[in-house]
Amino acid sequence: MNIELLRTLQARIFDQLEASYPNEGGGFLLGKLRDDTVIIEDVVPIENVFAAEEQHHRYTMTPQDWMRLEDEAERDARERQDAGRG
Repeated sequence: MNIELLRTLQARIFDQLEASYPNEGGGFLLGKLRDDTVIIEDVVPIENVFAAEEQHHRYTMTPQDWMRLEDEAERDARERQDAGRG
């Protein structure tokens, strides 16, 4: 499997992680699968909600953030699919 990631998105990942340093940072990579390639279309940072004194070596997100991003990704995929039919 291959991953396609534009340099602009890679730069956004680096910027987010540099801004989080010395703490852990994270988020979602959103995209689509085409044949054997995952094409990353968006990078979504998510706040580290682990206890402040532990964020330098631990990361977690809220279940609400996870569900929100999952719902948004599914909605966006449906909209792209519907637009392709029009």
